[in-house]
Amino acid sequence: DEPAFSYAMIPFGDRFTWYPSMPYTAGLEAAFEQRFGYNPRPWLPLLYHEAGAGKLRFTSQYWDTCRYLYQENYFGAIYRFCEAHGVKATGHLVVEEDFHNHLGQQAGNIVCHFRYMHIPGMDWIHAFEGRFLRLPSTTPKYPTSMAHLMGRPQAWAETFAASGWGMTPRDMRRLVNWEHVNGISMQIPICYKY
Repeated sequence: DEPAFSYAMIPFGDRFTWYPSMPYTAGLEAAFEQRFGYNPRPWLPLLYHEAGAGKLRFTSQYWDTCRYLYQENYFGAIYRFCEAHGVKATGHLVVEEDFHNHLGQQAGNIVCHFRYMHIPGMDWIHAFEGRFLRLPSTTPKYPTSMAHLMGRPQAWAETFAASGWGMTPRDMRRLVNWEHVNGISMQIPICYKY
């Protein structure tokens, strides 16, 4: 439930002490060089400083290498384990509804991670009220589009968990309808009040 590439990249206000950082692991330089054909070490300062056209190319390649390692070593490892043991890999990412969080929390390309899910998922745990009055229809399109492209018959949604005690059956139906119209075919009702 809600894996993230890095919570350190997003300031969360009072919830966590924020320590801005860049991702790094021992195998990153070798993976980068294998993918792009040059040693990234001399270019690392570009992650923190402006330096013209080379910065954009290097930064994009750096983040793509981080995304690749995250995708293969986390989602890919789970998927391969499930494949070998006859079970289905599934899950959903954290804050998939906020596009600006995709870089810091999912290494920039969330749809790549859905490739490694037999049943890709999402959550929409809020009622249609307040700042959630208008739901971003892109949110269910990430898992449902990848399910469609990969020939997977289902995509699911964790629903209702933060909707509160005042949610009516009519509100619940409205939320489920919205999810299904946008491609969700399976519900996981969490913490619904009755």
